[in-house]
Amino acid sequence: MKPHVRGRFFLFLMALLAAPGCGSSDPEQLNEETLEALSELPGATQAVSQALRDELARIREERGLPTQLSRKVPEANNLSLILTKLFSAEPLPELVARVDEAFPAGRFTFPPIALEKAIRLRSTYDAQLVAIADALKSEQREFVVDYRKGFFADRSFVDACRIAVTLESYRAAEQLVENRVAEAIPSLRMMFDLTQRLAALKHVESRLEAVELRRRSFLVLQAIVDHPQFSADLLPVIRPLVAEQLTDWPYDGETWIGDRAIGLHAYELVRRGELLQLLTAEELAKFGDEGTLDDLQNAARRFVDQDELYYVQTMRTLIDACQQPYAERGKIFVEIKQAQNALRSEPDFPLVAARVFLPNIEVAQQMQAEDRALVEVWSLALSLAAGNPRQGEPLDPVSGKPYHVSLESHRVTVWAESLPNQPAMVPVLEGP
Repeated sequence: MKPHVRGRFFLFLMALLAAPGCGSSDPEQLNEETLEALSELPGATQAVSQALRDELARIREERGLPTQLSRKVPEANNLSLILTKLFSAEPLPELVARVDEAFPAGRFTFPPIALEKAIRLRSTYDAQLVAIADALKSEQREFVVDYRKGFFADRSFVDACRIAVTLESYRAAEQLVENRVAEAIPSLRMMFDLTQRLAALKHVESRLEAVELRRRSFLVLQAIVDHPQFSADLLPVIRPLVAEQLTDWPYDGETWIGDRAIGLHAYELVRRGELLQLLTAEELAKFGDEGTLDDLQNAARRFVDQDELYYVQTMRTLIDACQQPYAERGKIFVEIKQAQNALRSEPDFPLVAARVFLPNIEVAQQMQAEDRALVEVWSLALSLAAGNPRQGEPLDPVSGKPYHVSLESHRVTVWAESLPNQPAMVPVLEGP
């Protein structure tokens, strides 16, 4: 069994295109039964290191182990299953490529032929989109991932969600070009709803995919408010769609609790001498070029206790840091880098944690903060355009500075220092 897509978040930053490596052990050995058995963490729970066993006990008390995070949800409420079944007629990566190709770069506008192609593509999947809209009528429906399978869990629902959100944007584009502005709002509602539910899952890949899907949703919102037929009576309809996202915003640390559980599962493979099964093609090439591939796997297995201990301790620091705004976490990231540098020449340098599992967490947490900032600038812009006074405005979670606001007679513009190219611009209109 091979992972559908590598779950470590930095692969998202590489457009999730990296293929898993073909490690030295027989892939068939990693069947579902074996992977689920490893989720019990048999190696770590019997580790020589008392400190590691103590850390695992603490995580267990917090219900953060792979078996504890895995939940059985009725099929009727399992959005992961619902979406993947709806788009199962063709390979999802190929459909993602086709759907993404039709999405415009920059503003949400289309040349005539490109628009017709997008509409035709969406119409092919109208039945699926109707079924998804119906599924979203229940708040009990949620995305689910099986943490017991670690990096090898099926995460095809992430692709399916990207397809659904993007296709629905093409319905909005059709409504706008036909001057049916109000009828584009249900599509926007569906896009926000799917994205919000995807972001709620304790999983890095789904959380960072939600960043991109929310960006696309706000491009559609900008196109709606920019439309000549946009009217003041639509503002009270749109504002709650944005406000609801902030009301149910997931705690940043939940993402990393899920990632830690997957990391713990991965260390069981390291203990079995199967680190190469976890590496992407890029990582295999990188370590191969360095001439360290075999030594990496052997060293990782030899020093796995101290490596895993460092990993769980560092992840705890990073999870606890999420209680602060991202703008206040800089010192923590610096301290982690300094600690790693100090250990680099030591025999207990955490090879796997430092070189495979922990890189780029700072970037991913910044993406979470930028996602929040984007929603906040839109919430503020819509509020001001509705005539509400300025009071108690939040700070940009990335920079820690106030948002920039431009109040004109005909338009409100709000932008974040961290997102200078993604302003929220809302017209100021007189009511009926």
